[in-house]
Amino acid sequence: MNIKEFIFGKKRTVQFSTLLPESECISRLNGLLPAKGTIWIGGSPGEIAGRVKGSTFLIWKNAGRNSWKPQYRGELKQTGKSTIIDGSFDIQGFTKGLMYFWFGFGLVMLLTSSIALFVNGVSADKSIFPVGCIGELVFGALVSRLGIWIGEKQQQSIIELIKKTLEAKQINVQAE
Repeated sequence: MNIKEFIFGKKRTVQFSTLLPESECISRLNGLLPAKGTIWIGGSPGEIAGRVKGSTFLIWKNAGRNSWKPQYRGELKQTGKSTIIDGSFDIQGFTKGLMYFWFGFGLVMLLTSSIALFVNGVSADKSIFPVGCIGELVFGALVSRLGIWIGEKQQQSIIELIKKTLEAKQINVQAE
């Protein structure tokens, strides 16, 4: 497991197959979502949210304040008399961007403070700053892992929801 996988989790690809036509799948997904079709902020815990655009969709379950809640991004592909749903789980793009900023800032601060210590000489009052930067990086990684761990049950819940709503069978699961 590399650092990126530790912080953001492994991307999990899940495929389904259903005998419903693509248009019926789109209709059922739209019926599953609130009237507006999209909820970005708020929503009750357990409430289904997302959006459908053409043959692609994004769906998640609200989980209170968990910014690492898993989102299933899928695409419907009509193949003869059946429809293949091909998609994967990932965390919100905003959360990912925030974490990249967090770790980028921490690494820059660690690098600059370490260089300053070597150039200016190590003193007791200045040597704590790199330790604080390392603490920031470790704290960020642990918060991220906690959020992903909390969201793992939601992935299975979303899989069951897709199976039920689209009368689908799960045909493939793999972690990338």
